[in-house]
Amino acid sequence: MKRVYCLYRVSTVGQVDHDDIPLQRISCRQYAQQKGWTILRELYECGVSGYKVSSEARDAIQELKDEALLQRFDILLVFMFDRLGRRDDETPFVVEWFVKHGIAVWSVNEGEQRFDTHVDKLMNYIRYWQASGESEKTSIRVRLRQEQMIQDGHFRGGMIPYGYRLEYTGRANKKSQPVHDLVIDPFTSENVKLIFSLVSSQGYGANRIAMYLNERNILPRTANAHWHASSIRAILLNPIYIGIMRMGACCSERSFAQYRIISDEQNEAVQKIMLERSLSHTLTRSIPYRTDNAYLLTGLLRCGSCGSRLCGATMSSKGASTQCHRRYYRCYTSSVHRGVCNGQRCYAANRIERMVEQRVVDVLNEILSTPVGVLAEQMDALAYCDDQSALQAAQFEITAIEREVEKLEQQLVKSVIKNDRTLTDAINDAVVKKRQAYIEAEREYRKLADAIAQSAERRENMMLEIRNIRSWAVNYKLLKPEEKRMILPQMIERIVVLKGYGVEIVFRSVIKELCQMKV
Repeated sequence: MKRVYCLYRVSTVGQVDHDDIPLQRISCRQYAQQKGWTILRELYECGVSGYKVSSEARDAIQELKDEALLQRFDILLVFMFDRLGRRDDETPFVVEWFVKHGIAVWSVNEGEQRFDTHVDKLMNYIRYWQASGESEKTSIRVRLRQEQMIQDGHFRGGMIPYGYRLEYTGRANKKSQPVHDLVIDPFTSENVKLIFSLVSSQGYGANRIAMYLNERNILPRTANAHWHASSIRAILLNPIYIGIMRMGACCSERSFAQYRIISDEQNEAVQKIMLERSLSHTLTRSIPYRTDNAYLLTGLLRCGSCGSRLCGATMSSKGASTQCHRRYYRCYTSSVHRGVCNGQRCYAANRIERMVEQRVVDVLNEILSTPVGVLAEQMDALAYCDDQSALQAAQFEITAIEREVEKLEQQLVKSVIKNDRTLTDAINDAVVKKRQAYIEAEREYRKLADAIAQSAERRENMMLEIRNIRSWAVNYKLLKPEEKRMILPQMIERIVVLKGYGVEIVFRSVIKELCQMKV
């Protein structure tokens, strides 16, 4: 009596929901009964991809190997061989491992997996090669299909954005099954409008908005949940509210009116405010916590000799009838560790600040003298990529290579059947090269798609920075000291002060790009 272990696997939640495992189990039990075999154990893998997950990371495969070494079963039975895996660089060797250890591997639909001859091994390799290729092609088709759904304005599934609900509108898929579309929810969409309004009209931040909604018992859809700053930011940054569909880095090229809740003008105002706050946040380490102190360049100055920071200090001197207080910037290392730094110990604050401010004003005037249209064109040249023709060509190349591989695989099978070793090897080499070309073409397609998706966002961010910087240029001389202390770290990365009051200002990259000069 042959002892049998069965392995059942499904890779997706959809397969689990459609009861694919019970189907596999029934088929394997019937097959074992016909053969007169006894099933001792049945192992299950739910939601495990045979293509993406290595056998070493699959507990069921490792358990089967342990049991095989102990000779606790004679036959490993599966519904189809691809249940063991779909990786052409791994699965044939896993199957061969079981055979070498005395375990016969059977499939209900394909019979016994044998490794007696060279032809057997090659046919097995071809089988898993085709399975791997199908998984890879299926993955690409699904991704391309989802991207096309985004461009057509269809909801691709997943978490429903706040402010919307799913509703059947009469549309059906290719299988004539009803499809639910995204529609604006009249109740929660008002909360979305409120969130955007609190930012654009009152300048609320994400934390404050979350507190505002929670205090007024305006809660998210999830039961017993509360608003958090992260969920508020997710709403504010989601382009769906101006009618643009998004999937990862891929966004629809146009806006769909049926999804629009927020106007372009309001959204632009909100994004500008959030960008400004984000820039300020990333520069937190450079921006002083207090802006009401007497030192304009706190956090920016570095000693040209030792690299240590320069700190604000006040020195007092007594006159005949008055006491005079003078501001200085002092090298921290020189003050704490005498003799370590051979640079200048103190610098008059007024002199340093005057020199830096004059340089900043010159740079701002230079930016202001350049028409905004020219600056926009320069930023486009740096940031924008819109090569749709190249993207389409890459997609066509993927399709063409895919067809060529399919033809070669058919020829390969025929050559194996004819036992023509020379022809088989030649076709095998051609298939390897074509599959490598396929991978490269798919990689190029993804690279182009990501570049196009990301460039629009970067361009918009740059344009917001241009507007901010030009606003600073117009109003700089009118700004209060505390306002200057907030702006300067957003323009300047660091200031190196040398002996004799030599000053080297390192501006941030956006300023350098706008000036088109070495600063």
